[in-house]
Amino acid sequence: MRKDVGEKLQLGGTGHTGLGSWASARHIFIIAPTGKSGTNLLLNILINLKLAQRPIDGPLSREDYLLYHSDLLTEYANRTTLIWTKWKESQQGLPETASRLLVSIGDGLLSFFGPTGELPTVVKTPTTRNLMHSTQLFPSAKFLLIVRDGRDATESGMLSGYWSVYGEAFSAWAEGVRELLTFIRGPGAESCGKNWVLMRYEGLLQSPEDELRPTIELLGGSPDIVNRDVIQGLPVYGSSDYGVGADGTFRWCVAERTESFQPIGRWNDWPRSTKDLFKKVAGNELIELGYEEDFNW
Repeated sequence: MRKDVGEKLQLGGTGHTGLGSWASARHIFIIAPTGKSGTNLLLNILINLKLAQRPIDGPLSREDYLLYHSDLLTEYANRTTLIWTKWKESQQGLPETASRLLVSIGDGLLSFFGPTGELPTVVKTPTTRNLMHSTQLFPSAKFLLIVRDGRDATESGMLSGYWSVYGEAFSAWAEGVRELLTFIRGPGAESCGKNWVLMRYEGLLQSPEDELRPTIELLGGSPDIVNRDVIQGLPVYGSSDYGVGADGTFRWCVAERTESFQPIGRWNDWPRSTKDLFKKVAGNELIELGYEEDFNW
């Protein structure tokens, strides 16, 4: 695993002994490079561990996409404050003014979540598009970034009809990961562990106590609340294992988890041609995330 990315997977600690104050984490965003990366699992883990709640009602209860077009909001803030400089008293501090305006816009968007309760509200989006604007627009929110082995994520997506050809799937996953890495090494570099953490879908399945520790610390909770039995007893949300009918059509469903559910290693039966295509299109990103050390697989 590359050190610069791998270090982000080892955040956290045991410094928190109670639930702490939720005041600094009223809104939580779960974000993944593409679909089929574990956002549903993570969201339901947070809810079942009583770390968060869904939006009470409205369109955000499924997927929020509030960052997807945030580049337009950034442009708006910059262009609007630039106009203000025609007034002498507004000619100083233009970047700071634009930043303040963007935060105000973000506050308005957060109000769209609806009334907040005792727990912070969590939403999810299977895309990292414009993630670079996250901490500028929503500096008070927390971001949980989740990744999955791109080979398994794309295979699951192909079975679910998310993509029609492997090349398209591989390109989408690779682009999403590049956006993620751009954020980690750029705008998010100084706020790692303060505004966001990075985790693996595989870790949630295999060692949830360890994988969730940085998230719980970010949210101000106690590691003691992690209950492996509760997590492993959760149903399976939207898996291609259960949603593909006899006619080959995928239907999103919630199903009981059985021993036959094996989401890790789905790509192992790929022919050499498919493996070579993935290496060509998304191999570098797979290595960057630490899933492989080189192309010898």
